[in-house]
Amino acid sequence: QAKILVLGDLILDEYIWGTGDRISPEAPVPVVWSERESVMPGGAANVAGNIRALGGEAELLGVVGEDEVGRRLLREVEQRGISTEGIVTDPRRPTTSKSRVIAHHQQVVRIDRERLERVSGAALESVLRAVQVVWWSASPVFPATCTMVNLTYRQFRPISCKSSKTRDCT
Repeated sequence: QAKILVLGDLILDEYIWGTGDRISPEAPVPVVWSERESVMPGGAANVAGNIRALGGEAELLGVVGEDEVGRRLLREVEQRGISTEGIVTDPRRPTTSKSRVIAHHQQVVRIDRERLERVSGAALESVLRAVQVVWWSASPVFPATCTMVNLTYRQFRPISCKSSKTRDCT
């Protein structure tokens, strides 16, 4: 069975479910009465979860902030049976989250919390080292049995691992 490396933006998707039957007097927007909330891994973490749910083996690599959102995302990922060893914590950036308010089964608004600058410096170097370790541990003799899905929405530049004796990922 091939191992699939999933590298990309790690996002905590939050949902606020409710109902609404009036417009706010402060602005022409609906007032939503919150009834429940839920969270799930988003972005690359969602892709890894889908691979796992289909019976595949996924290695997740990416960056989260040193914050409560990041800790919650790590718990959600682990609950889905996905290793968090390839996830780097960067205290200089917040964990990306996307909050959706849903009333009567319709999304009313989405609130994004994220830093748009690409991952760089020590955090990027740590991710590159993790890619090398996972890539070459999958099959040291024939690394093509390991496939990498590189989800580079905003935070990561494209990364490639060459099948060479140098085992470089750039």
